[in-house]
Amino acid sequence: MCQKKLKDNRMKKNKDRTGEGRTNFIYSENVSPYLLSKEYNESKKRKQLKNEIDFLKRKYNSRMKSGLSRVYELQPDPYDATQRRCMRVCVFTEVKNVNELMEMVRTGEIDAALIKAELVVEPFVLLAAANRAVHQAAHNRMSTRSLAAELIYSLSPTRNISESLLNFGISDGSENLIVCIFDDAKGSKMVKLSKKIKGKPVKFDKWMELVHYPSIKKLYNLKSSDLKSEDLCDIIANQIVSKDLVY
Repeated sequence: MCQKKLKDNRMKKNKDRTGEGRTNFIYSENVSPYLLSKEYNESKKRKQLKNEIDFLKRKYNSRMKSGLSRVYELQPDPYDATQRRCMRVCVFTEVKNVNELMEMVRTGEIDAALIKAELVVEPFVLLAAANRAVHQAAHNRMSTRSLAAELIYSLSPTRNISESLLNFGISDGSENLIVCIFDDAKGSKMVKLSKKIKGKPVKFDKWMELVHYPSIKKLYNLKSSDLKSEDLCDIIANQIVSKDLVY
């Protein structure tokens, strides 16, 4: 038995192709209730899917702000408030677009320090380098063009700028990154940058698993006993700070 057809008497205005603004009246065709119901269900599903995607984005951004990144306060000179800065840090693994990120850093699209995670023993060493970079910037003594680059340079025990940036900055084949952004207390900059990184943000507990001690031993010219020492971070931090005193 044929379904009863519904007649829609609504009239729609349609401009003539000549562009003269003449109005034609078009009567909509009779539509089956089944087709109307199907179209309604599909529209409802699309709307529901969009809401789910928006929810996941909000959840991810919120997690990036509070759970996976940390913000540290920096003030190398406790008597000089002008040196007070903050730095937000996040660790990424399984990064797939390192070459693209390197180009963004080169062109200035990214204002952040992208560091090889395997070469930083723990946050204490990173903060020692960050404090040095902020101190140098406050006294107009930076060896590089930006605070982010100065942080990477500060991690190195040598005064060779090119060598330091090549050793500690990301390069072809890098998969695990430490991302540092200065003056990002609210985390908005990190959230924005994380969308450009095709990798996985991880908790800081994962950081220690990424460290490659043979490379650290070679770069800092350490003894095997130093790697087993509880003072390993202090030994590295001393090299970071004292390199400005060596000529």
